[in-house]
Amino acid sequence: MLKILNIALPITVVLAGIIMLVTKRFEYMIYYVLLLGGFTLFTSIRDIRKKEDEGQAYMNIIIFVLLLILYIFIFVLN
Repeated sequence: MLKILNIALPITVVLAGIIMLVTKRFEYMIYYVLLLGGFTLFTSIRDIRKKEDEGQAYMNIIIFVLLLILYIFIFVLN
């Protein structure tokens, strides 16, 4: 499951970025940043499992959780 996500998420992030740049429609930017955060979360989980660069992986997870809390507040307030 994690291998599939490690392949699919980068492709999705790159395609979403290209589509936004070509169409110049940035109203979905918040979802793009959340998708990018999910990509860093899964990359961090992979690094922790492989015992590679664990300090940076834990920092990425903390940043993702803070971004998730921020997005929850944005959606609740809108």
